[in-house]
Formats: sequence, C-alpha cells, structure tokens
Amino acid sequence: MQESIDENKRQIASRKSIERYKMGGVLGEGAFSVVYSAVDLVSKEKVAIKIIKKYQLDQKQRDNVLKEVNLMKQLNHPNIVRLIEFIENENYFYLVQEVVSGGEIFNQIVKYTYFSEDLSRHVIIQVAEALLYMHEQVGIVHRDLKPENIFFKPIKVVKEDQKTRLQKLRKSDTNAKLDEGKFVMNYGGGGIGLIKIGDFGLSKQIVLNENNSLKTPCGTIGYTAPEIVRDMKYSKEVDMWALGCVLYILLCGFPPFFNDSIEELTKTVARGEFKFLSPWWDEISSGAKNCVSKLLTVNPIQRYTVEQFLKDPWILDSEKGRHSHRYSHHHQNQHPREGASKRGKRKVTSAMTPEVKAMKEMYDISIAARRMHEEAQYTPGVNAMNGFNELNIVEENEDSDGVVHGSPVEVKPSGGMNKSKTPMFQLNMNDASILARRQKKKGAVAA
Repeated sequence: MQESIDENKRQIASRKSIERYKMGGVLGEGAFSVVYSAVDLVSKEKVAIKIIKKYQLDQKQRDNVLKEVNLMKQLNHPNIVRLIEFIENENYFYLVQEVVSGGEIFNQIVKYTYFSEDLSRHVIIQVAEALLYMHEQVGIVHRDLKPENIFFKPIKVVKEDQKTRLQKLRKSDTNAKLDEGKFVMNYGGGGIGLIKIGDFGLSKQIVLNENNSLKTPCGTIGYTAPEIVRDMKYSKEVDMWALGCVLYILLCGFPPFFNDSIEELTKTVARGEFKFLSPWWDEISSGAKNCVSKLLTVNPIQRYTVEQFLKDPWILDSEKGRHSHRYSHHHQNQHPREGASKRGKRKVTSAMTPEVKAMKEMYDISIAARRMHEEAQYTPGVNAMNGFNELNIVEENEDSDGVVHGSPVEVKPSGGMNKSKTPMFQLNMNDASILARRQKKKGAVAA
C-alpha cells in the first residue's frame, strides 16, 4: 500500500518536473529516442531534452540508461555537455541537457574538408582538457570518442582577404575549398568556439589511483584502439588512441585507418599501420605529425597520456612563442573559447581524387556503427554487431559497485587477434557516405 502511494507521489513529481519545460521542435531522432529543443519556463534557459521510450526497453537496457545518467551526473566541466536534469516516469526517460547549438564537429569537417593546424589545435586541446578531467579527477573512460560526439558553440567567422585565403591553400586543394576564415587565438575560427564532448552511453567508471582494466569490446571501428580489436584488457589509454584518430582527421579530412573490408580494417588497426599520405600531408608540420604518431602508438604503455599530450611541443608552441594551454575557466562567459592554447601555422585540404574518395567513404563507417549501436542498445533481442561481443553493447564483468578493477595488460606488437570464426564487425555500409553529406551541406543541431 505504502509503495503504491510513494509511486503515485513520484509520478506526480515527475509530471510537474517535465511541465517546467516548454517543448520546441525536433533536433534529432534515434531508433528509439527523440531530442527536442525546449525552454525552461523558470530560468528561461534553452535546453535540449532527449526522450527515450522506456516502455520499449527490457530491465537490463533500462539499467544501462541509468548507468549513463549516473556517470553524467558526476561530470562538471566546461568542455563536457552538461546534464541539467533527469526525469523518469512510467513510460519515458527524459535527459535534460544544455544545448550546444553549433552541432557536431563532424559536420564542420564535411563543410571545410579539413581544419587548419591552428583550428585543429584549438579543437583537440579542449577535447584533451575534458579527457584530463574525466581520467584524472572523476575516473571515467569515454570509449567512443569521435567527431560525431564532439560538439561546438558557434562564433562569428572572421573573413580574410582573397590574397590571404589563396596563400593558405594547400597544393592538394581545389578552388572549391571553403575558407575557414581567420583564426583568433583563444577565440577560435571557422565558426567554431567552445568545444564540448558528449554521448556517454559507452563510458565506464574506473578507480582513481589504481591499476584498472576493462575488457568489453566497444566503440566505433576506425577509432577503436589495437588492444580492443585484439580482444585484450584495456583502460583509459583507448581514449588517447581515439584522440589521435580525431586529430588525424581534423588535419587532413580523412581517417588514418581505412579499408573496404572490415576484417582487413581491424587487422590494420591492430598493427597500427597508418601513413601520412602524400600530397595531403606534405604541407602539414612535422610537429603535428609527431603529435599524431605519439597518440597512434600500438603499445598503450608507450602511448601519450593526456598529460603528455598537453605538453607536446606542437601543442605548446606556435610561431609566436610558447603559451599556456590551460583554459581560463574563470572567464567562461567572456569568450566562447575558454582559455589559452598555442597555434602553429596552418594550411587547408580538399583533394577529391578517387583514392581520397575511397578513404572518405570509410570515414563514414562511424555513422553506420552509431546507428546500429543505438538500435542494439535499446531494442530487446537485437544483436547488431555479431562476433565481436556486440561491439557497442556494454556488458562488463564488474564489482557490485559498477566500478571495474584489475591490472593493465601490455599489448604485444604482433599476434593476439580475435580468433573467433565469426567476423569481428558486421556493418551495413549502405548510404554511409561522407561525400553525400558534404554535397548536401546539411548541418545537424546537436545537444
């Protein structure tokens, strides 16, 4: 009897909470969720509300949503999308989050083809600051870092004269290359200001100041670290590998690992075989290449930590001298970009040769993986990724507190591949074309 009364009170409180928000238009849709724009009628703040159809989830899937919410509640950093409120009733989960109106960095890469070194540095430092906070202060591994999960607040594009724009073009560019405008230190460029990372559906808590190891294969192929595709234990180092993949893409516009065959792609990732292809990397600085190489190191023990990355010479140095990379969080409202960082001379790429077309097609594999992940995560009985322990379905062997304990395992340079007879990844690549998205030039609004 008392339980019924308590439940009724909870439902009433939930109804009142959601009535606080005036719903607007649809910002995005997933297989079993819809994101709406909304306004907080009390604070007048614009928010985004992700509504998940709770009634379509089994208990385990509901628990996964609650785990994600629990992780997000712990996060409070200017470079991380903020969870404002979580509301639950009989049929729905409501995740009220801050609006990041610029959308995904992915769409800006589609728009500009690639970023200058200045703008790439501007973006990647802020992502690294978020990882530093997650890894060292909160103890959370993201496990699905990619351009689609990196968002930005827009700023005004500062235009440059025709002569300057032409001087910035790389030899591999065409005249169709869209100019990102002038880069302004501690402000941004290309319309990109403050950076925030989001989507913590695959994230995992670890114990601070202890050796930790995770073992569930998850993430998005193309950004997944060798230790994961080798089916070995891993930890926060996988986020640094993904950071290297993102930085590589920002600088040249296509991914470091690509192959029409998913099986061959996983082998390439496992061996860490990538190249700075000519002519697209010819005019990118040696400092930027070295920074990428330190991140895309197969051995996780030798791979850059986030602290080492933020002390890399390319991060710290610019043609104007050395500057502190730390963001000034005290001036968050002063500028879209919070804090100082260093910038080096940049150029800009767009070559649409058949070879690059093939590479860019592979880049969009993450869209297919992401769509299948959401369907598999929220649909009872669906196994979207056969043979790789359902790549995006998280089932950790963990303690009752939900925190993983263990010891790190060093990855050997050879061997260790998953010997399952089933293919590691089975993805539907239909319509997964970054070129099609570039032609449409559609910018998605992200929350």
